[in-house]
Amino acid sequence: MDDAAARVRDLSARIFDALADERWTDAMGIAEEGIPELLSFAPAMIRIVADAVPSATLRRRPRWFALRQYVAHLLASPGKPPIFPGVDVETPEHVPAADRIPLLTGRAASLRTQGRFDEAAAVAQSAHDAAQALPDADARDLRVHLPVLLLQWGVTLAAAGNLLRAASLVQEAHTAAEETGNVRAAREACGELAWIHALLGAGAEADLWLARAERLAARHPEIRLVRCGAELAAAYRASDRLDFAGCLEALDEDGASFEELWLLASALRAIVSARARSLDPLVALSGLEVDVESSRARFARGGLNAQSLAVARGTLRTYQGLHEAALLALAAVPDRPRSGEGLMRTRRAVAMLGLGDSAGALREASRERANPAPRVRAEAFVVRAAALLRIGDEEGARADVRTARTIVDANGLPASLAVVSAPDLASLARVTEAPLAFDDSLMHERVRTPAAAYRYERLTTRQLVLLRAVARHERLADAAAEVGLSPNTVKTHLQAAYRRLGATDRTSALEEAGRRGLL
Repeated sequence: MDDAAARVRDLSARIFDALADERWTDAMGIAEEGIPELLSFAPAMIRIVADAVPSATLRRRPRWFALRQYVAHLLASPGKPPIFPGVDVETPEHVPAADRIPLLTGRAASLRTQGRFDEAAAVAQSAHDAAQALPDADARDLRVHLPVLLLQWGVTLAAAGNLLRAASLVQEAHTAAEETGNVRAAREACGELAWIHALLGAGAEADLWLARAERLAARHPEIRLVRCGAELAAAYRASDRLDFAGCLEALDEDGASFEELWLLASALRAIVSARARSLDPLVALSGLEVDVESSRARFARGGLNAQSLAVARGTLRTYQGLHEAALLALAAVPDRPRSGEGLMRTRRAVAMLGLGDSAGALREASRERANPAPRVRAEAFVVRAAALLRIGDEEGARADVRTARTIVDANGLPASLAVVSAPDLASLARVTEAPLAFDDSLMHERVRTPAAAYRYERLTTRQLVLLRAVARHERLADAAAEVGLSPNTVKTHLQAAYRRLGATDRTSALEEAGRRGLL
């Protein structure tokens, strides 16, 4: 740190001298020369230059508009979610490519922090493609900016749900940060890689990056990060080990401001609180919905946030035994990318088990046996094993348990064995040889698992559609018009729905449907 501090003092003195003499271009050049050190230890110096230099001079170096955005993001006041300004900053084709790429990156970050995840990912990909096509001279000119650019492209793709591609880009960012001496970007990259791998269930990789992040944090505590990726990773890993207290402690750590990762942290907190039996699942779900309501508009409706919230809502419903509502919650994410489908599919299979649809659960889980995410693969084989055992295939169940245990042991994911109900776990334990038996802790009452069965008669798809239409309209005729059926036909279907709900009229039927999470 002594060498870095001396370097920052020297850069700052040279910058102030240039600004005092109104040598604007020199001040900008000195700042760019020291980008790694200034962004790491004195980002305010970048802002000073950007604010002091006349706009006409800045326009001749357009990348500075994006650089000023990034520094404003770093300097955002604690507790205030940083939003990159300038979402409508234009990036005309005549701008030199080495300047256009940072502008595109700033636009991607701005779109991302406003919840426009798909648009942000497309712009980030455009910036990456443009960087790949740069001539060597321009690539060298952009080299000191590369760690930040790669990091922003990576976290943008992660926010859109493309975690595997994101991990690759953020790892490139870490390499570039080490090569250029950008300590802030290196530390940020470690934290981002830690939580991405933890969410995927790649436990060994997550632990490696988490350890690196902790070493850098201990070495450079003065660097305040905007996103607390390492803390989120630590929470995921504690949950994986069934250390629920450790998970909640990491999520509630003093000074942890998850910012853009807030809803991921909230979803994990809700699941773990219910799983540890410290909260009733309904109370945990209510707390999650409060967090969603208090988040920025659009932020919960797309990308990885929407996927994670659907998984949390579906999982909490299975803990309540409301498997029909769980399926509805898990289907409530339209246009989700294939990369984010896996965990929703395994949890959907769990709900199908609860509804007694062993064949459906087997079909859904089987589609994820080759998923690249260890967490999804482990869950898929456990659910398959439970479904196979229910239909009498003990040998198949034993083989799948063996495969699941291999994945779990390699990645430190014991919690993934407890994804099905306690009776299913007990049955699997009985047919599995001793070396493959489930851990005693999974069978203990301290770990809440999905309810084994659904105690209600399930509504048909048409009954559910009509019931929801009636909930939206005061008049039956309006509800009938919405679904394109006659009022008499709607009335007939509703009477059948009322019987399945144990209700005698519209009011009591809607109350019961709401209690079951169907509306």
